[in-house]
Amino acid sequence: MRRFSIRDLLWLTVVVGLGVGWSIEHYRSVMPPTMCFGIPNDFSGHLNEAQEQELPAAVRGAYYVESVREISAADLAQMKQGKQEFAEERVRACKFVAVRGYRCVSFPGGMTGQMIVVERYRVVDP
Repeated sequence: MRRFSIRDLLWLTVVVGLGVGWSIEHYRSVMPPTMCFGIPNDFSGHLNEAQEQELPAAVRGAYYVESVREISAADLAQMKQGKQEFAEERVRACKFVAVRGYRCVSFPGGMTGQMIVVERYRVVDP
């Protein structure tokens, strides 16, 4: 039976630590980000003041922010035509785009109006 010295245990600790560190880094690099423009991807609703400040200046002032949806680069290019209020952000290998737009809404009592909305997209390759 072999006896392990302290030096052997220290080397084992180093090897295991490197393996765990590499695994964590690899996992983070392949998983898509959970936030864009400082707001969680699955958030959909009215922003508070702190969240509003996280948005780029080009798309601030919206009443409502939608959760992130996927869009192809070709569809994004077509959608951006005629829209001047948009912002882009790259998180790791993912490209996110926020577009400021208007939606017609109906209120109780038969009133209608327009609401400023920020649509967020993650650009995917076909």
